[in-house]
Amino acid sequence: MATLLLGYDVEYATPDGTTAAFLERVVDVHTRWAAPLTLFLLGETLEQNVRAVQRAASSPLVSVAQHTYSHSLLRPLRIDTGTSVTTLEAGSPERIDEELRRTSTLIREHLGLDCAGLTAPYTYFRGLQGHPELLEVLRRNGIRYVRSDGRDARGYQPVPRTPPYWYDADGYPDILEIPTHGWHDCVVREDVLGWDDLDGYVGLVTAEIDRAVADDGLYSICAHDWSSIRGDPELTHVDRILSHARQRGMAIGTYGQVHEELRAARAAIA
Repeated sequence: MATLLLGYDVEYATPDGTTAAFLERVVDVHTRWAAPLTLFLLGETLEQNVRAVQRAASSPLVSVAQHTYSHSLLRPLRIDTGTSVTTLEAGSPERIDEELRRTSTLIREHLGLDCAGLTAPYTYFRGLQGHPELLEVLRRNGIRYVRSDGRDARGYQPVPRTPPYWYDADGYPDILEIPTHGWHDCVVREDVLGWDDLDGYVGLVTAEIDRAVADDGLYSICAHDWSSIRGDPELTHVDRILSHARQRGMAIGTYGQVHEELRAARAAIA
């Protein structure tokens, strides 16, 4: 059965109520459709919104993972949009280690959960392939699935629907990559469509849903707290996307569920 994964990077670092409003609304919308979701929490954002995150995480539909502490990149990134080039530096492995440890500690202290998942800030071409030093940092911090593969060779998007894969070739067969697909919501809405074109964004996503249903595949969406609520405080676009997925008979899950299912399948074969 085709499966939709909808993961939100909760990363807005200004304490002005944006994240709290998003969390309340996103849980309401997903509850309407009995649709699981994953919150990838930035440590700084969690510290500023503890009660709002606790309320959201109390929903049985919500799965929690992390997004580093301060949005420090795991890999350097060169973004070539075709009209401009931006270069971003990465944190050192030592800094990444500290950020992952600090955020997992916050999740444990405030939510009572062990953190097994991570969205890498920005995502990269081919994820963490060829970077065993970073995979070692992840494993040392208990990360067993990562969403880091989400850009093309230019460091831009859209990207194809690459299936999940294990980091066997890098010596880390216990870490699963679950790539993002198509466009990140903030990238396409800011660079291509414009923030006001909600119909355009919904049309783009529902077309990807239709393709995933046609080939019985997985469609993994990267969205964000601040961008989801920008220009659409009621999250009508999320409601429309979930409605379309349900109408097409699509399963809706969490990244943690996919990790557990693939881990169990691999263990059974072994």
